[in-house]
Amino acid sequence: MKKFAFIINVFRENNFHSGGEKLFYKLINKCIESNYTVDLYCSKYIGKSDTPDLAGINNITVIGQSYYYKDPVVMEKLFQEIKEHIDKNNYDMVITDSMAPPVDMAFFQGHSLAHRYKLESFFDSILLKLKKSNHFKYQKKWLKQGFRHIFTVSNVLKQDIVDNFNINPEKISVVYPGVDIPEENINPDFSLIIEGKRPLIFGISAPSFKYKGGNIFLKSLKTLKDRGYNFKAKIIYSKYNKNLYLKTVIKLYGLENNVEFLPYQGNMQDFYNSIDCLAVPSIVETFGLVVLEAMAHKKPCIVGSYAGASEIIQDGVNGFTFNMKEKSSYNLTDKMAFILDNPDKLDEYSESAFETAKTYSWNKTCNDFLTEVSRVIE
Repeated sequence: MKKFAFIINVFRENNFHSGGEKLFYKLINKCIESNYTVDLYCSKYIGKSDTPDLAGINNITVIGQSYYYKDPVVMEKLFQEIKEHIDKNNYDMVITDSMAPPVDMAFFQGHSLAHRYKLESFFDSILLKLKKSNHFKYQKKWLKQGFRHIFTVSNVLKQDIVDNFNINPEKISVVYPGVDIPEENINPDFSLIIEGKRPLIFGISAPSFKYKGGNIFLKSLKTLKDRGYNFKAKIIYSKYNKNLYLKTVIKLYGLENNVEFLPYQGNMQDFYNSIDCLAVPSIVETFGLVVLEAMAHKKPCIVGSYAGASEIIQDGVNGFTFNMKEKSSYNLTDKMAFILDNPDKLDEYSESAFETAKTYSWNKTCNDFLTEVSRVIE
């Protein structure tokens, strides 16, 4: 029987705080279901009870010290401690959940600093380099030391690693995340929009406002308003009430009656059901699980080219894509305007989005992962 070890920061059984947490939960459970022996090493366990009680896991080791991404020296010491545990066992595969000191394999879910440097403005790039120079040095060191194999959630992220660290693309496998199809799927009713009796509602999830493209989204909304369009928008951003700059921008753009800011959403299903179209103008987004989730709720998405999820969108068929490299806000505006001009096509886009989401099950994600793992370790 093959023996696998997973090294992750936080292991949750529910109420996932990120797509990455959900991805690893699914992978671990699939390995257990496939009769692999699975050990888990994590800095924190958050489950349905205070005591880890995970059916099927052979052993769980709670390290008790959190990953400290801001300090790579601390990360190296932590992983050295973990490696001492790992070396006592004869694992067929050990996989980490991030760009960290290499142990065996890794599933990268975040962009490298080298990639982020290229996306920042000249001034912000200098500040980022000054602030993160040591971390960047360690990222290069870890990738130079080498991983037996690397998994990424998109070709966007794969290309980042290939271009910035000269990694052989054959050592990197792309495994797209999956999505849960809601048991009670509500068919959207776009009839009132078509009849002009209510405005179309755009939505965006922007917990990290800048990097999720919040500023780009607001510029697009302003342009739409200047063109005379009627619309509403919902923005998930919990710090709005304390952000005086953003409040000023909303007022200057004249969007007070168009935009509603929402706090952290514990139940994203309610958010998806409350909008008509999701926008994803992210500056940094290795995939963007919100895209698949919105599509699973039959909501078409407008996805920028920097997001890995753009790879699953056929422009004008199951959603829309737009170029982020030049005039991003205007490119987004044009796609939003097209939808506003053609509300009668929303049902078609909605159904196509849903059909696409159904092809990206978590079972497929896990099977694709295990197929690649088997190829590497055999």
